[in-house]
Amino acid sequence: MVRHWLLAGLLALAGCAGGGLSGIPQEPGAAHPALQALAQRADGGDKQAQLALGILYEQGRFVREDLDRAENLYERAAKPSGGTIYVYQPPVGKGAGQVVPVNMGPRVEGLAEAARRLERLKKRRKLCVECI
Repeated sequence: MVRHWLLAGLLALAGCAGGGLSGIPQEPGAAHPALQALAQRADGGDKQAQLALGILYEQGRFVREDLDRAENLYERAAKPSGGTIYVYQPPVGKGAGQVVPVNMGPRVEGLAEAARRLERLKKRRKLCVECI
């Protein structure tokens, strides 16, 4: 399923790397609109978009190869997000501190494919360092 979506996306994309969390500039005309849309989705937490953009960076397709960005995107896509988190609120004055539940939106599990690619990329990078 990811491969079909990714293949369609790859055929439609062209552009260059730039600024922002995903590395794709959002100024009009700075990159292909499809690439900008993918980057916006990735920056917004869409795990499928993070995975797809990570693959592009790892392979150097439509963007300059950037293994650091690929690794970061894979980590974000592989990590679960949302759900309830608990935040410590320190005491105010002489009162007691407390733990407050914070709803971070719907729980979204991490992508297994992103975890596999992350592990493979880390092994590849480790081997490259050992060869030097």
